[in-house]
Amino acid sequence: ALEARGFAVVDMTNLGPAEALTGALLADVVDVAWLDTGQALARFAEGLDDLDPAQAAVAAYVRAREAAAGGPRWLACAPAEVGLGLAYSGNPDSAGLGHGLNLAAAAPASIDALGPLLDAAQGEPIVALPRAFSESGWDALAAAYGLPAGRLHLKHSALDDAAIDLSVGNADLAIISKAAPEIDLLDLRLLDVPQGAFWRASLCPVVRDEVAERFPDVVEVAERLAAGLSLARLRAMVSKTQYLGEPAERVARQVLSELGLLSAR
Repeated sequence: ALEARGFAVVDMTNLGPAEALTGALLADVVDVAWLDTGQALARFAEGLDDLDPAQAAVAAYVRAREAAAGGPRWLACAPAEVGLGLAYSGNPDSAGLGHGLNLAAAAPASIDALGPLLDAAQGEPIVALPRAFSESGWDALAAAYGLPAGRLHLKHSALDDAAIDLSVGNADLAIISKAAPEIDLLDLRLLDVPQGAFWRASLCPVVRDEVAERFPDVVEVAERLAAGLSLARLRAMVSKTQYLGEPAERVARQVLSELGLLSAR
């Protein structure tokens, strides 16, 4: 999209994790990167206790803290929420095998409906937690919504593996990314969890301040792309590259074309 407007672009995809991208922006190694507000919160831990966890509030907080620290400029974020969610399998043939619980049959819509179902389970339901999510964090969540924490078996999985655990019956509940393509591919169901249980993270373009000032086209392209990144589109993009084997460049060009960003202005 930037090349279509005459910019010479060097693709530095796979430069590294969020910390590396932030460092590259601060060191003027890269001009534009994509980060999510959830990752950025780790850099600004002070004051989080008083922070409203709503998606827009988190984005505003990160933007203000980054500006105060003389960091790169966070542009308007994508509408998709890429934070964590609580899910179960919607497939009755794989859900709750051997754990005395079949949430697919009950089809609860919200976390508020889970307590009685877990209380009635004959076995020991399993909850898959990402490694970065502590057991004490789960205990606090369970206490807030009346879940029988003592009757649940907690296991830690890689974030990408938790969805697979659900689909093959190795877990009854799992905390997963809301952007996980497995939600659509494996018929997983996200529970409605009231605001405050998880941070609402957004995917955002981040630009060096000097670049944003000198090249408004860069800001426009980045924000137009961000505006078009719905949760469904993000899941579809990851699904095509991760499961269908499509080259990432082709998938990206298709999205840019759909958004009208490949033609010169």
